[in-house]
Amino acid sequence: MSWIPCPIDTDADITPVTVHLQPAQAARLEVVLAHCRDHSGLDDNAVTDMLFETGLQAAERAIQISALIPCPQPLQGDSTAAQQP
Repeated sequence: MSWIPCPIDTDADITPVTVHLQPAQAARLEVVLAHCRDHSGLDDNAVTDMLFETGLQAAERAIQISALIPCPQPLQGDSTAAQQP
């Protein structure tokens, strides 16, 4: 199973999104785009769409997992529980 989704259909109803990147993030994105240009034949927009979708899916999975794993409750008599506001 590939974690990388298929490119979005260009005829799909698309909402433009602006993303502000830090210089290190922009450099990382450029490395990924260059690799995909050289090896997949996809254009930069298709690769960026795939990266966004992959990140969105990862965030959704993290939310689903966190909903399944209950937060630990402090033990009775735990002195750290009294320190919380």
